[in-house]
Amino acid sequence: MLFLGAGASKAFGIPTMAEFTEAVLTGIESLPPDDPTGKILKDYASKIREIQDKAKNWGFNPDIEAILSILQGRADPKKALNDLGPSLTVFAQEYRNMAPDSLASVAVAEIEQIIYKRCSQLDINRAVQLYGELWDYMSGNLILPIPGGSEHVGQSALQRIFTTNYDRSVETFLVRRGISFNDGFQMDGVGDNIFTGNWIGGTNLFKLHGSINYWQRDDGKTVRSDVPWEQWMPMAEKSKAE
Repeated sequence: MLFLGAGASKAFGIPTMAEFTEAVLTGIESLPPDDPTGKILKDYASKIREIQDKAKNWGFNPDIEAILSILQGRADPKKALNDLGPSLTVFAQEYRNMAPDSLASVAVAEIEQIIYKRCSQLDINRAVQLYGELWDYMSGNLILPIPGGSEHVGQSALQRIFTTNYDRSVETFLVRRGISFNDGFQMDGVGDNIFTGNWIGGTNLFKLHGSINYWQRDDGKTVRSDVPWEQWMPMAEKSKAE
């Protein structure tokens, strides 16, 4: 098994989860002054910093995923409380009647777009080079000490690859190398690649935190699509409206 943590893509120009918070705030604060969304969110950036500080005070790691979770809860408090289930009983009544924060929805959309753009700036050639060296080393030369002797790690060690990163460095490497892999998606009757959670033989790729090319369809199913953000988001919003 190969596990690639949050810093695995840093060498390819992608921020870590912790660094993404500052990258997002910088992106929001640098939005053009004549951009209506930018004008709104520049004021909201200070609220995001407040959320960051509160998360720290509660002992949470205020990385970008924590910030997004809080903002999504503010955007749709009812859903957030429903997700808590029976745990809701330990919360004070004041938290159960929060009004949806429309600006939080705008902030979430902008943050997701910034993450998408940053992850799209992947240094593909370097990713292919470094993962190629790692793949060759693990599949051909790596010997691990075990009690009573040693064990040669061959191709079987690379049959399951786990990554917490949103970018597409791993699958890009696998495609460039001509290595067949499964990522839990299968094509449905309308031609969409739908996440089924079924991995079948060969090299299996598990993207634990999702990916920049995973989208949620209006029926709640996760779709893998290479349609750019600029095209997908209008389609998603239209689907919600219908």
